[in-house]
Amino acid sequence: MSSISYIFGITASIIRNIRSLALFFDYYKIMKLSINPNFEIDEKLLASKNSIYKDIFYISMCFLYIYIMDIAEIILYYTSLANLIIIIAVLNMLLFSIKRQNKMLLQTLLVFFLLQISFKFLNINIIGILLICSTLLKLIEPIKKFRIALIHDNKSLIDLCLAGYELVLYSSWLLYSLSYNIVYFTIAILIRTFLQVCFILGLLIIKGKISKNTLIYSFLIKIFFIDVHPQKYDSNILLYN
Repeated sequence: MSSISYIFGITASIIRNIRSLALFFDYYKIMKLSINPNFEIDEKLLASKNSIYKDIFYISMCFLYIYIMDIAEIILYYTSLANLIIIIAVLNMLLFSIKRQNKMLLQTLLVFFLLQISFKFLNINIIGILLICSTLLKLIEPIKKFRIALIHDNKSLIDLCLAGYELVLYSSWLLYSLSYNIVYFTIAILIRTFLQVCFILGLLIIKGKISKNTLIYSFLIKIFFIDVHPQKYDSNILLYN
């Protein structure tokens, strides 16, 4: 492995672990607040559970794939392992915060049980396909928000800092993974890198930095199946029975 790709790997590992730790401390603060008898569980906190499950699925597949690949370099292995441990801790803190303490041990054991089953019965290609599926699953919500943002010119739905952060992260992982034959991981990273570029371009269009008369805008509305000319309905149609 070249020293340049090693630098990209270290950079990506540091960026990813900083983000994971930030998430950990965010939920730790919420857990501390939840001890207060006046603490109210809002819909946003409850909804975050689905996002955490998706993260566990994605990071578990990353960890399994890298483990089975048995790559001599350990950056990817320890990064994915550290992130898996952190996200499981985050899940437990969330369950504690929403008063589901009785499910903390059960769900943690379930994650490790499924990992053990995967180690024994799944091969590299199945895990690789599951890695791609978990990547696409995590992208459903960001793509929905992006489509709405582009349709309604709503720049608030696109987080430029987050998109920039993820672009640097996935570009670094991509340059690192190309040094090895990590096919499925590279495909997953390519998908996420491509999406972040699209999000940034979309934000530039919304802000007027890129004209809607360009091929870039045409490309984005086609690839994301965006209807910029909504169908008009007859005003005489009865809306209510």
